[in-house]
Amino acid sequence: LLQFDDCRSVTVIGLTMDAPRPLYTLGRVESTEKNTSRFRFRVDPLQYPLVDPSSSGKQPLLWPWLGYAQAILGWDPQQNRPGGPAKAIDIYQLNARPDSFQVVGEGVADVHVSSSDMTNGAGFDAIKAGQTLLVRHAVYTSSGLLMNNCSNVAIKDVTLFASPGMGFVAQRSRDITLTHYRVARHEGRPLSTCADAAHFEACGGHIDITRSLFEGQGDDGVNVRCSRNVGTTLSCLCSTAS
Repeated sequence: LLQFDDCRSVTVIGLTMDAPRPLYTLGRVESTEKNTSRFRFRVDPLQYPLVDPSSSGKQPLLWPWLGYAQAILGWDPQQNRPGGPAKAIDIYQLNARPDSFQVVGEGVADVHVSSSDMTNGAGFDAIKAGQTLLVRHAVYTSSGLLMNNCSNVAIKDVTLFASPGMGFVAQRSRDITLTHYRVARHEGRPLSTCADAAHFEACGGHIDITRSLFEGQGDDGVNVRCSRNVGTTLSCLCSTAS
């Protein structure tokens, strides 16, 4: 949503990011079809609208990205977190094709589980009728804040309620400070960002995270992937929530 390339002394203050409709869909499995690796998925159309009600005739998808099912996660509706009867299901279909999520009726969709790049848990065979699943339509598509080859970066009083990928991403950057950086669930939603809350790739200098919150992100809270030749120091004073 905001991208900085080859910048020095970047400061972002007092920003809040959200999406009018969650970038994922929570629902229940009605039936499965093993031969085609599809399952019938029923959702609350008020909380997770699928089509554009203002269109006449055949109703198109509310947003084009709803046609993709890039990841499927077993969900415990009682605890509002991954787990429950479908706890073995954690499927990343990063190469999911268009129409892998197809609307077939009011609040009803067919979801196609193609061959996945990465399956952390069980595959399609573990999907059963009655389970609650969370379908992420985007996982690593784009990020909330992206820093490419930047230095002296300060992020302060920034809140992310939603992002189609990771929240804050820094690549080949150095000397980064996150203060009062909050990745949080919007009221009534199960997830915040669809992937990492904060991700650092090949960064140098110092990374300081203070008085920050990581809650409900779809992947890592903080992921620091740096070469030992870069020489990065990390300090973190924050809270995490599942």
